[in-house]
Amino acid sequence: MGLCEDGFASTPEMTKRDLVWVTHKLHIHVNCYPSWGDIVQVTNWLYESGKTGLRSDSIVSNIKTGEILVLASRGLVMMNKKTRKVSKFIEEAKEEIRPHLMPNCSPIVEDVRNFSQVDFDKTEYIHTDLKV
Repeated sequence: MGLCEDGFASTPEMTKRDLVWVTHKLHIHVNCYPSWGDIVQVTNWLYESGKTGLRSDSIVSNIKTGEILVLASRGLVMMNKKTRKVSKFIEEAKEEIRPHLMPNCSPIVEDVRNFSQVDFDKTEYIHTDLKV
Protein backbone atom coordinates (compact mmCIF):
# COMPACT_ATOMS: atom_id res chain seq x y z
CA MET A 1 0.00 0.00 0.00
CA GLY A 2 2.99 2.33 0.23
CA LEU A 3 2.52 2.90 3.95
CA CYS A 4 6.15 2.46 5.00
CA GLU A 5 7.86 5.19 3.06
CA ASP A 6 10.37 6.15 5.78
CA GLY A 7 10.09 3.32 8.28
CA PHE A 8 6.87 4.76 9.69
CA ALA A 9 3.32 4.20 8.56
CA SER A 10 3.15 6.93 5.96
CA THR A 11 2.66 7.45 2.24
CA PRO A 12 5.17 9.38 0.10
CA GLU A 13 3.06 12.55 0.36
CA MET A 14 2.74 12.17 4.13
CA THR A 15 6.52 11.75 4.46
CA LYS A 16 7.05 15.08 2.66
CA ARG A 17 4.89 16.74 5.34
CA ASP A 18 6.30 14.82 8.36
CA LEU A 19 3.00 13.00 8.89
CA VAL A 20 2.54 9.42 10.12
CA TRP A 21 -0.40 7.18 11.00
CA VAL A 22 -0.77 6.41 14.70
CA THR A 23 -3.29 4.21 16.49
CA HIS A 24 -5.55 6.21 18.79
CA LYS A 25 -8.06 3.48 19.57
CA LEU A 26 -7.76 -0.30 19.55
CA HIS A 27 -10.23 -3.04 20.36
CA ILE A 28 -9.33 -6.72 20.09
CA HIS A 29 -11.65 -9.62 20.83
CA VAL A 30 -9.94 -13.01 20.98
CA ASN A 31 -12.35 -15.94 20.60
CA CYS A 32 -9.49 -18.44 20.84
CA TYR A 33 -5.77 -18.55 20.16
CA PRO A 34 -4.38 -20.53 17.24
CA SER A 35 -2.52 -23.72 18.04
CA TRP A 36 0.96 -24.67 16.91
CA GLY A 37 0.86 -25.53 13.21
CA ASP A 38 -2.45 -23.81 12.51
CA ILE A 39 -2.56 -21.75 9.35
CA VAL A 40 -4.44 -18.48 9.76
CA GLN A 41 -5.82 -15.95 7.32
CA VAL A 42 -5.99 -12.24 8.13
CA THR A 43 -8.64 -10.25 6.27
CA ASN A 44 -8.47 -6.49 6.63
CA TRP A 45 -10.82 -3.64 5.69
CA LEU A 46 -9.73 -0.01 5.65
CA TYR A 47 -12.23 2.89 5.81
CA GLU A 48 -12.09 6.66 5.93
CA SER A 49 -13.22 7.82 9.37
CA GLY A 50 -14.09 11.47 9.91
CA LYS A 51 -11.85 14.40 8.95
CA THR A 52 -8.72 13.11 10.66
CA GLY A 53 -8.38 9.40 10.12
CA LEU A 54 -9.03 5.84 9.16
CA ARG A 55 -10.63 2.79 10.68
CA SER A 56 -9.06 -0.59 10.10
CA ASP A 57 -10.96 -3.80 10.88
CA SER A 58 -9.43 -7.26 10.79
CA ILE A 59 -10.65 -10.81 11.11
CA VAL A 60 -8.18 -13.62 11.83
CA SER A 61 -9.57 -17.06 10.99
CA ASN A 62 -8.38 -20.64 10.89
CA ILE A 63 -7.91 -21.67 7.24
CA LYS A 64 -8.88 -25.34 7.79
CA THR A 65 -11.96 -24.86 9.96
CA GLY A 66 -13.07 -21.35 9.00
CA GLU A 67 -13.37 -20.58 12.71
CA ILE A 68 -12.98 -16.87 13.56
CA LEU A 69 -10.16 -16.58 16.06
CA VAL A 70 -9.75 -12.82 16.49
CA LEU A 71 -11.71 -9.66 15.65
CA ALA A 72 -9.83 -6.36 15.78
CA SER A 73 -10.77 -2.75 15.13
CA ARG A 74 -8.33 0.16 15.10
CA GLY A 75 -8.78 3.89 14.85
CA LEU A 76 -5.90 5.64 13.08
CA VAL A 77 -5.16 9.36 12.90
CA MET A 78 -2.51 11.41 11.14
CA MET A 79 0.06 12.92 13.44
CA ASN A 80 2.85 15.37 12.71
CA LYS A 81 6.13 13.71 13.79
CA LYS A 82 7.70 17.00 14.86
CA THR A 83 4.83 18.68 16.70
CA ARG A 84 3.10 15.45 17.87
CA LYS A 85 -0.26 17.04 17.00
CA VAL A 86 -3.11 15.40 15.12
CA SER A 87 -3.44 16.58 11.53
CA LYS A 88 -6.41 16.62 9.18
CA PHE A 89 -6.52 13.77 6.67
CA ILE A 90 -4.83 15.58 3.77
CA GLU A 91 -6.35 15.15 0.32
CA GLU A 92 -3.04 14.08 -1.24
CA ALA A 93 -2.75 11.14 1.17
CA LYS A 94 -6.40 10.22 0.53
CA GLU A 95 -5.60 9.97 -3.16
CA GLU A 96 -2.59 7.73 -2.46
CA ILE A 97 -4.59 5.23 -0.40
CA ARG A 98 -8.03 5.62 -2.03
CA PRO A 99 -7.61 2.38 -4.04
CA HIS A 100 -7.34 0.50 -0.72
CA LEU A 101 -10.34 2.11 1.01
CA MET A 102 -13.58 0.17 1.30
CA PRO A 103 -17.09 1.54 1.46
CA ASN A 104 -18.10 1.84 5.10
CA CYS A 105 -19.73 -1.57 5.50
CA SER A 106 -17.67 -3.11 8.27
CA PRO A 107 -18.31 -6.74 9.18
CA ILE A 108 -17.30 -5.88 12.75
CA VAL A 109 -19.70 -4.17 15.13
CA GLU A 110 -17.62 -1.84 17.25
CA ASP A 111 -17.72 -2.59 20.97
CA VAL A 112 -18.19 0.70 22.80
CA ARG A 113 -17.28 -0.56 26.27
CA ASN A 114 -14.52 1.41 27.91
CA PHE A 115 -11.65 -0.74 29.16
CA SER A 116 -11.62 1.25 32.40
CA GLN A 117 -14.89 -0.53 33.27
CA VAL A 118 -13.15 -3.91 33.42
CA ASP A 119 -12.47 -5.06 36.99
CA PHE A 120 -9.09 -6.76 36.56
CA ASP A 121 -9.15 -8.12 40.14
CA LYS A 122 -12.17 -10.26 39.24
CA THR A 123 -11.13 -11.23 35.71
CA GLU A 124 -10.67 -14.99 35.29
CA TYR A 125 -8.57 -14.94 32.14
CA ILE A 126 -5.45 -12.94 32.97
CA HIS A 127 -2.25 -14.78 32.12
CA THR A 128 1.09 -13.28 33.09
CA ASP A 129 3.30 -16.19 32.02
CA LEU A 130 2.57 -16.08 28.27
CA LYS A 131 5.61 -16.24 26.01
CA VAL A 132 5.38 -14.85 22.47
